[in-house]
Amino acid sequence: MNHHYTPLYSWITYLMILLLLFIFPTGHSNKDKEISFPFTLKRSGYDTVLPYFNSSYDHNYLVYKILKGYDGVIEPHATMELTTKTFGLYSGSYFTYQITCDECEDVYEGVYDAASSTTVTIPCDPYESYSLILNEYESSDSNNIVDSSEGKLLCIYVRREIRSLSKADLNSAIKAMHEIYNHTEEKGQSLYGSNYHNSTYFVNAHAFNAAWIESDHIHEGLGFFPQHVKFTNMFELAMQAVDPSVSLPYWDYSIDTAAGIKLNESFIFTPDTFGSLNSPVNPAWGFTYKYDGYDAGRIKDGLWTDLKADKNYLYPELGNPYGYLRGAWDANPSEYVTRYHSDSISLPGCKNFFSTITEQRTVQDFLYSVPYGPHATTHGAIGDVFGSDAFESLYDAGIIRNFDDIRTIASKWPIVLLKEAFRAHEIDPRKNCTVADTDCSFTCIDMAGLEESVMNMVDIYDDLTDAEMEVWMEFVCSEGYKIFAGDHLITASPSDPSFWPIHGTVEKLLHGINMVGGLTDSADFVWPTVATTTDSDASGYVCEKPKCYDPDLGDEREWWSECCRGHYEYDQLMDFITGNKSAGIGATNREILDGIDAGSNSYNMPYIYDNFEYEHCKEDGIDLPDTFWSLYLENGLDESSSFTESVDMMTYGIIVVLIIVLVASSMLYCHENKYSYNSIPEKDEEDEKSSFLVIDTPTREKLARKVTFYK
Repeated sequence: MNHHYTPLYSWITYLMILLLLFIFPTGHSNKDKEISFPFTLKRSGYDTVLPYFNSSYDHNYLVYKILKGYDGVIEPHATMELTTKTFGLYSGSYFTYQITCDECEDVYEGVYDAASSTTVTIPCDPYESYSLILNEYESSDSNNIVDSSEGKLLCIYVRREIRSLSKADLNSAIKAMHEIYNHTEEKGQSLYGSNYHNSTYFVNAHAFNAAWIESDHIHEGLGFFPQHVKFTNMFELAMQAVDPSVSLPYWDYSIDTAAGIKLNESFIFTPDTFGSLNSPVNPAWGFTYKYDGYDAGRIKDGLWTDLKADKNYLYPELGNPYGYLRGAWDANPSEYVTRYHSDSISLPGCKNFFSTITEQRTVQDFLYSVPYGPHATTHGAIGDVFGSDAFESLYDAGIIRNFDDIRTIASKWPIVLLKEAFRAHEIDPRKNCTVADTDCSFTCIDMAGLEESVMNMVDIYDDLTDAEMEVWMEFVCSEGYKIFAGDHLITASPSDPSFWPIHGTVEKLLHGINMVGGLTDSADFVWPTVATTTDSDASGYVCEKPKCYDPDLGDEREWWSECCRGHYEYDQLMDFITGNKSAGIGATNREILDGIDAGSNSYNMPYIYDNFEYEHCKEDGIDLPDTFWSLYLENGLDESSSFTESVDMMTYGIIVVLIIVLVASSMLYCHENKYSYNSIPEKDEEDEKSSFLVIDTPTREKLARKVTFYK
């Protein structure tokens, strides 16, 4: 065996690697990140600071870019208190602080020590910046300043998951929402100003954009997501007209799913939030005429007890047969907002979120799919359907062949059959029905088209006889109106206050995606200006029904441009205030998508979301921050924090000089010992096997994942 030694330059190489590993923090966390300014603000009533300013935050890649350079946020009009970014830091120190508006002359002062801290309430506007000046004293009795430092604060609202709100903040948010439902538009604006709008305003807005015969202009297309961000923001602004300290909380229903919490046991359906859910007398049938009555779905307790449904006073072509601002096809006669909830419909869960993040990677895929997987069943579970016992005669006659099929067919009836038959001009709902009427049946117009719609509806039977089809057709035309949806499942959904915390949960997903590089074709996606297909995977897709029936344009279904109005890039909400479908109001879809790009400085929403932890998803074996990290690496963003950004120039210069000295020393040593880099001692076969550092593929992947640079 030949004796040989590792050349000195190899040892130097190893030392250089160790030096670099020492310089650069490892892992995708901020744990070892130097804190330049150790203080921040937190909202009173909460134990911890926002994770973006917590020195132990593990997911520094999930941070709003607009927060770069700031040490904390000021939540407008909220009670805030000074605290440290690291728990227990400066436990024996005494400070005075001064918060100064950078754009104005407002100054706020206070003191801080380990035992207590004075609070401050600042009536700032989103995106105003403030300077936080700290003076440290030897003690509270001393005038001797030990140290001074300065940080930066940004004014912005924070949306929190509704369960995480402090009791005071929850009460304030619910009360602000209730004021929107408690006044006329005129009375509310006299009390709270022009940003106030009442619930009828929002129900009108939603119905005017969703209930027309030709198309749904804010669902079933690329416009769903940005249009609902608009609605959510409008409602939040109205809440803040009532109480400027509140934000609209979001309901992360995947928490309920992960914990196995039934809908009627959810936190949001309690007397303290949006009122408890009633349950049907016979769950096998659901809510029925025989056992319950259609008013049984009303809200039974809390601030929203017996909340009334909105009548249709503005739009003669809209509204349901009983005059309520529900879809024309939905003959719900109840005077109350109704929830015919079902425990058989599962809320979206962490797996839905995971698939949205990992599989819907293009703009078109995301905008098409987001109304469904991570969102839709929420409305279906709350609203569900009334009147399945209307099918009892069909079951007794053997037309419906299994009892379980009754609920299956009933759950699809209002949307899959009646709404689509209405939009295809196959049925014509009646007007001016009253609860005293014993008949409010549809007028059937296109029997051939309706027969095809019925076939699609009862697709569980692929062998219907002509006689069975005739029975089905007669039932649709004479009795079909008796099965209808709860308000959450139709165009009147904003009439139910539990509507409002839902869509922020979906919006938050895109914020996270944008933080780690965005959708793969965000910069290149060309939004079609003409809808040419119903194939959601094809170019030219804009909405699900680009061919529609529009009585203003003709008697036949055609590829009218109006069919997809609301789903194009520069579409706004249709003007529900004046009732002009051709006019728009508010932001465009493009402006919304640009404005919620949390990974860029173009983000301009007046709020941020509280965190992207999704701890509960780990119960399902899903680590969503880890999933976001994979996208971060996939998008090459780990390379964006360059060497010179991670290490200041002085340190960089020292490292360069040190490397030169080490290499020169190595060469001198080799020369003196008559070594060269090409004269490596000969190795035998056994040594050859042991002398290489072998790193297998999994280990390489772990190393690649751990090397993270920090800006």
